[in-house]
Amino acid sequence: MAEKPTKRERKEEAKRRRLEEMKRRQRRARMRKLYTLGIVGAIITAIVAGVLISRASNENARKRAEKLAAEAGCEPPAQYPSEGSDHITPPSTVSYKTDPPTSGAHYAQAASPPAPGPTGVLASALPNEAQVHNLEHGHILIQYQQDALTESQIKSLTALVESDPGWIQLAPRENRDAKVAFTAWQVLQKCNEPNDKIAEAAAEFVKRFKNQAPESVAANPVFQSLPPAPQPDGEPDGEQTGSPTGSPAGTASPTASPTAS
Repeated sequence: MAEKPTKRERKEEAKRRRLEEMKRRQRRARMRKLYTLGIVGAIITAIVAGVLISRASNENARKRAEKLAAEAGCEPPAQYPSEGSDHITPPSTVSYKTDPPTSGAHYAQAASPPAPGPTGVLASALPNEAQVHNLEHGHILIQYQQDALTESQIKSLTALVESDPGWIQLAPRENRDAKVAFTAWQVLQKCNEPNDKIAEAAAEFVKRFKNQAPESVAANPVFQSLPPAPQPDGEPDGEQTGSPTGSPAGTASPTASPTAS
């Protein structure tokens, strides 16, 4: 018959069990700590990798844009400081620091003509003060001197605009500083030697800067179209196309803005 453990043996056994339990708890705590550190390390690694990948992607995008710009006869896109975003009412005008403007005070939606103005292909440029409201909503504006582009180059730019008419605006304009200009909020790209790659440079500009503005909410639901280019005999090639809203091309529609600001 087995002898009963003595009081001392029972105390030692209890002590041994307490030590083993304490060691088990310490091991579990170390494992939890290592597991947590592993998760934190993985998150930090992922964040760092994401930042590096983003920087590399941005750098590649910048180099690609500069290459396309050079090939199309353009300067690289330039970033400009904000000139503000206050609302003014016609006939007030603003002296902007860039031509075309890239930011600053502009007409409000209730102005006449309303702002932002229509996107799509316009017969004439909008007032500067209306243009800036378009830019504030993330729209891209492409403007050119009448004699700066060939008919085929205008057609290629028109095709680009028609592929995304709610976000892009194309219009003739007598720019002081550039034969062709692409503008986004605080960004301007000038092209003084445009060639047949001008639409490729414009598409890259749209890709990089569309919908990158303080009030980028949605594409403009109203856009308009130029009438067909005159043919050598002086007659337009086909029927003239107008605005989907019935307003003349190049004039702003009362419902042109997707937001109330």
